[in-house]
Amino acid sequence: MSSATSHTRLEPVSPRNAVLLFVDQQQGLFSRIHQPDQTRRNVLALARSARLLELPVVLTTALSAGPNGPQLTELTETFAGQDIIDRTLINAWRDSRVHEAITRTGRGKVIIAGTGLDVCAQLPALASAAEGYDAYVVIDACGRFEPVPSIATISRLTQAGVALVNTRVIVLETMADNAHPKASEIYATLPAGLVIMDGDP
Repeated sequence: MSSATSHTRLEPVSPRNAVLLFVDQQQGLFSRIHQPDQTRRNVLALARSARLLELPVVLTTALSAGPNGPQLTELTETFAGQDIIDRTLINAWRDSRVHEAITRTGRGKVIIAGTGLDVCAQLPALASAAEGYDAYVVIDACGRFEPVPSIATISRLTQAGVALVNTRVIVLETMADNAHPKASEIYATLPAGLVIMDGDP
């Protein structure tokens, strides 16, 4: 890894350098994952914070007319009027519409939350990292079909240089400053229900 690439990876996430990719956060899939309520809360906290921070978002589903079902209703409502890219390709990154939507933002950091972690999040994270993007997987906003994250998935992601993050930390890193005009609204969305107290979260 070059020093320039290393510097880019260490640069904090911000609304100016990042794009958020939701992959297959679908109602039918949520009926089969572990801890669906907790995962849903994290997905929606991430989505609502992204809207408040004006972070660009790309939405995708896979075979939504089949058993996977449509995108989560709350997610669709959060981004009302935004196109949802429905695919047949397993790796969302390989769909030209998804790739173009990401590229069009001009951002170099891709934050990914997918259901499930092992395929919907892992494969586009690996593919984007291979193209030189800084890839982040929001692990607590990714549905899992097994009780705990797969060691193989975690190992492969980390070996590829993909950062594993959680919802609360990635949102606060992106917000950056408790003086942000929407800080109180953003804290109110977070799963932990954090509030600003004495200027210190």
